[in-house]
Amino acid sequence: MNRFTKYLTDARWLILAFFLMRLYGITNPPLEVNHNWRQVTTNMYARNFLEVDNNPLYSRVDMAGDLTGITAKEFPLFNYLIYLAADAFGWQHWYGRLISLVVSSFGIWFFYLLVKKYLDAPQSSIVNRPSKIAYPATVILLSSIWFGHSRIIMPDTFSVSLVLMGLWFGLEWLYRGGGWRLVLFGLLGTLGALSKLPSGFLLAALAFPFFDQTVLPKRKIGLAAVGIILLACCGWWYFQWLPQVIQTYGFEQYPMRMVRVGMQEILHGLPKVFERFYRSALKSYVGFGLYLVGLGWAVWRKEWRLLGLFGLLSVVFIGYIFKSGASFYHHNYYIIPFVPVMAVMVGFSLAQIRKPWLCNLLLLAVVVEGVANQQDAFRVKNSELPKLQLESIADSLSQRNDLVAFYSPDTNPQEMYFAHRKGWLVDATEIGDSSHLADIAKLGCKLFFADKKQLDKAQWPILKIAFEDENYVVFKME
Repeated sequence: MNRFTKYLTDARWLILAFFLMRLYGITNPPLEVNHNWRQVTTNMYARNFLEVDNNPLYSRVDMAGDLTGITAKEFPLFNYLIYLAADAFGWQHWYGRLISLVVSSFGIWFFYLLVKKYLDAPQSSIVNRPSKIAYPATVILLSSIWFGHSRIIMPDTFSVSLVLMGLWFGLEWLYRGGGWRLVLFGLLGTLGALSKLPSGFLLAALAFPFFDQTVLPKRKIGLAAVGIILLACCGWWYFQWLPQVIQTYGFEQYPMRMVRVGMQEILHGLPKVFERFYRSALKSYVGFGLYLVGLGWAVWRKEWRLLGLFGLLSVVFIGYIFKSGASFYHHNYYIIPFVPVMAVMVGFSLAQIRKPWLCNLLLLAVVVEGVANQQDAFRVKNSELPKLQLESIADSLSQRNDLVAFYSPDTNPQEMYFAHRKGWLVDATEIGDSSHLADIAKLGCKLFFADKKQLDKAQWPILKIAFEDENYVVFKME
C-alpha cells in the first residue's frame, strides 16, 4: 500500500477532509433555507443568555409577546456553548455552526472506533466473520444527512456525537475497567441525551454486554448505577422541569404529544415516514439500496447478533417515532439519531463485496449523491440578504426594549431574530383580524413589520406607515 492510499483509507484524514470541506460558508448567518427557523430559535436562547440572564434553567425566546419568553425544550448545553463563545468574543450569528462541526467531527471519530473495535475486531466482533465495516460505514455517515446538518446551528448531530462518545467509554469501562471511563460515560451520555432526548436511544446497545460472561459483574453493576442516574436526570428535565417551566411562565414552544396521538399521526402518514428513511437519512438512493441489501445479507448469513443489535435499536427508535408523531415526517432532522445504525448496515453490505473496485465505486456513488443533495446547506440566496438590515431599520424606529410584531404566515421567527427585538408573530389568519392587532397594541406592541413579498398590499392593515423600502413595510401600532 503506497503512502497516498494509506492516507486515503485513514479515517482521521477522511474526517479532516470532510471537516475542511464544510468550513466553506461557516460564517454565514442562518439565512439558508434549511431549517432557518430552528437555527434562529437556537441562537435566541444563546443571545438571551448573553443579554438577559445566563441561568441555563431559564431559557428565553423572543416571540412570546409580552411574556418573559422563558420556556423549556431540550437542555440548552449547545446554546450555552454559543453563549460562552459570544461572551468571550462578542456576538456573531455563526458560532453554533463551528461548535456543531467540531463536536460532530469528534463524534464521527468515536463512531469509527466503536465499529472498528466492537464489530470488526475478530476477538470481539458480533458478526460471524471478521470484516471491515468501520471505514465504509464512516464514509457513509459523513456523506449522509450528517454532512449538512453537522454545520448548522442545531443540536442534533451534536447530541448524537456526545452519546456516541458516551457509548464508547461505557463499553470500554465494561471490557477494560478504569473509573474515569465510567465517569466519562455518565457525563457524556447524560449531556448527549439531555441535549436531545432521542439521541440517547443508542445507549440501548449497552444491553448486549450484560449477557457477556467475560464482563465482570461489578462493572455491570457500576454501569447500571450510572445509567440509572442518567435516566433520572433526563426524566427530571423532560417530564418534571419542562412542564413546570411551561406552566409557570405560560409559553410552550413545542407542544409534546401523547403516544396514542403520535401513533395515530404516524399510521396516517406512513408514506412520509418511509420517505425519511429512504430519502432523508442517507441522502442517497444508492445508499438506501445498499442498506436493504445489507439487511438481506445479514439474514441470509444468519448474523443473528448483528440483527439482534439492529432489532433492539430499531424497536427503541420506533417508540421514539410514535412519541414524535407527525413531527417525525414534517422535519427531516428527526431521523438523524438512527443514521449511524443505517450507516453500519451499509458498511456491512459493502464489506461483503469481494471486488475492491466495485466496493469503492459504490461507495463513491453514495458520497457523490449524498453531498450533491445537500448543497443548500452552503448557500444563502441574495433574496434573503435584506433580512440583515432589519436590526438597523428597527433601531431607527424604536428602542431595543420596545415590543414589535412581524407578519409570518408560517410563524417563522427568523425576521424577529434578525431585528433583535421581542414580540409577536402574526400569521395569515390573524392579519385580517383588526381586533387582534388592536389587542397586541394594547399590550405594548409599537411596530408591525411585513415582508412585501409575503404580504400583498391589499392585505396591509389600516395603519400609519413608519418605514417602507423595496423589501419591507413597517407600520406604527397606534
